[in-house]
Amino acid sequence: MTESEIISYIDNLYCYEMVDNVVLDRINEIFGNLCEITVKDASGENGKELSFLLQEIKATLENGEIAKGVDLIHLFFDVKNKRLVDLMPIDREELIDTFKSNLRVMYKHYRSLFFGVMIRLFYDESAKTLIDTTDIDDIDNILDRYIDKIDLYNGELIDSSFRDYALKLQVDERLLEDCNFYDNRKYYIERNFTGEKIVRIVDNGSNYYHASGYDTKREAESVFKNTKYQFDAAFILWGLGNGNIYNEFFKNTNDDNEILCIEPDVELFFKALHIFNLPKQENKTKGFVFVKGINDEAFDQIFTMLVTPQRAPVITTVFSMVYLRYYQDEFYKVKEKIEALHKHASMLYNVSVTRGINIVENVIRNFPTLIKASSVINACAALEPIKDRTVFIVGAGPSLDKNVDVLKKVKGKAVIIAADTAVRVMLNHGIVPDIMVTIDSKKRPETFDDDRINDIAMICGAESLYNVVTKHRSKIFCVNDMEFYLHFLVKYEKKDYLFDTGGSVATSGIFFAMIAGFKKIVLMGLDLAMTDMKFHASDIYNEGEADPVALDLIKCEGFDGNEVYTSSDMLAYGEWIEGLNKKYPDLEIINCTEGGRKLKGIENRTALSESLLVQDLEDVDFSYYIDKAECTYTSKEQQEILSSFKEYGEYSHSENKKLELLLADIKVATYKLSKNKNIDLSSLFERINDHDESVRDNEYLQLVDIKTKEKQKNKAMEVFKNNESESESDPIKLLQVIYELIDEFRIANLEVGEIFFDTYRNEGI
Repeated sequence: MTESEIISYIDNLYCYEMVDNVVLDRINEIFGNLCEITVKDASGENGKELSFLLQEIKATLENGEIAKGVDLIHLFFDVKNKRLVDLMPIDREELIDTFKSNLRVMYKHYRSLFFGVMIRLFYDESAKTLIDTTDIDDIDNILDRYIDKIDLYNGELIDSSFRDYALKLQVDERLLEDCNFYDNRKYYIERNFTGEKIVRIVDNGSNYYHASGYDTKREAESVFKNTKYQFDAAFILWGLGNGNIYNEFFKNTNDDNEILCIEPDVELFFKALHIFNLPKQENKTKGFVFVKGINDEAFDQIFTMLVTPQRAPVITTVFSMVYLRYYQDEFYKVKEKIEALHKHASMLYNVSVTRGINIVENVIRNFPTLIKASSVINACAALEPIKDRTVFIVGAGPSLDKNVDVLKKVKGKAVIIAADTAVRVMLNHGIVPDIMVTIDSKKRPETFDDDRINDIAMICGAESLYNVVTKHRSKIFCVNDMEFYLHFLVKYEKKDYLFDTGGSVATSGIFFAMIAGFKKIVLMGLDLAMTDMKFHASDIYNEGEADPVALDLIKCEGFDGNEVYTSSDMLAYGEWIEGLNKKYPDLEIINCTEGGRKLKGIENRTALSESLLVQDLEDVDFSYYIDKAECTYTSKEQQEILSSFKEYGEYSHSENKKLELLLADIKVATYKLSKNKNIDLSSLFERINDHDESVRDNEYLQLVDIKTKEKQKNKAMEVFKNNESESESDPIKLLQVIYELIDEFRIANLEVGEIFFDTYRNEGI
């Protein structure tokens, strides 16, 4: 192999996840070539140095350090060809200025990272207050106060470790407990062989580099080149290194891409902040950096928001060999986490696909009622005086049959929050829950056939059944779990929690209890599996025994250790509860279901034993506190929101005209291509992309998008397939698919507009 062939091949090894026998054979061939070169130059000026490098290359490759071996091979050829550069000393003041500059960029463009860094870097009395605060009302002023501290930094982390610095500053140990500290590693800022600043890590006497110890720019270019690029891909970048790979992706991707960079090593991160410049994000936030122990808790929310199930085929995980080798355990933990987030998001997405039509009509017809309701944050404020009480979350699983009467013992002692399907059973036993939860956009009508349900305080979503919400007589708390509802909260500057339903009514109840500040949650009737071959308690749907084979059910460990059958959705709900329990160790969750599937990490007890723990407490009329929750919107704001419904109806007509013009131009382009005419499709695809952007940014069009989700899902894989293999050879097919999707969107747009008009007329405005 020639030198250029060797260089071309080894550059690709910077990002290999698996080194198979084919690669090993090629590496052996390359090493043979290096041996021949060393023998030829043995008597030359650099003979001894080449011989030394050859031995080091051999030892490195045998140790499995592929990326470091690539660096040494590059160095080998530089020594052979006498092209080594003189390395300039590192300017300490330049490092400090770079660090400060990065903090200022974080303040504007990486807010969660800025907050996480500053609260630890400048730990003081105000920081102590912040970490004990669950609801930060004035976050902007807090961040503004920290921006003034940046110039106080004087290079303390250049020579010292962050851990030693934090201990000297007596930083609260809660701010350090999630950081990965590697006791056997030392970190140094140096230059590599091409003069770039890098971080050298000494691990038990062995050196390795972040990024390349030879040429980080070359490594970054190689990693990007070997990553399959698509115009709307989301990249999960494993490791920040010296920032070059992150910056390479940032520079070479467009605003439809997102880059989520995860750095597992906090010490490496603080060193790296001295040697590279975080990119600014003036137009759109497409880059995110998450550091373990600093702001990684924000990853779940950002990932779920950006990396939707529709985009699953274009998610790419990117890494360098150095990170995969030295942070392998951390990598696979994050990989498992991403898979779990995918699973949960897909479950929620599938629900929205199958219920999309119902969701949209429910949202619109519910809104006149919901703008008179209370937000979750107002509910939490009202419940503050009773948050020391236990909360019983009651599901409708078969096990409820044997312990429903236990709830009579806790009524007035503990807060009872019931899933809508469980309320019927409870009422039949003379038990009225304090709050019921109804989230689903589609439900069997007999669930709500008892009129007493209308007098129970209710937690609902904007998409809940409108014929249930609009006739409700008691207090309503509306959860903030969709963009259309959030739009008006933002417009009128209302504060509320971003609500995670967990996918079901019971998990929604759990999340509500958690954010309301209740510290102990008892689960009853949450079988999340078949018990005695049934999914529901007896008084609900009078269902017979289910056939697990016909329903394609999954076996899992049961409450008592035996196997039970469950569905993929119920499995996901259970995993969500397990994850919540793990994420919030101060929250005590007790499983008193006495049936169904086992919840890992959650203690099992009997319902009776838990009822005995609260029986001596003074009775409380919880409805007194529930009814005190303030309405979210003023009367004036309510009228303004209702008036906007007419505007949405009118907007649907103007949007229809735009879509008809776009469809006509797609049809013309398809015809010309079918006649083998050469045409420039760039302007047409730019308009299609503008349409996609408007859907993401417009609250009305997002509702239309929900209504068309089922059609989108059926066509999505075809579009992705075209993007991968057929878009160049068969643009006609791609345009035909796009035409069908946009035409479905056009039809849905008119239907949604008419629902807005109809609701507006019904309100008599």
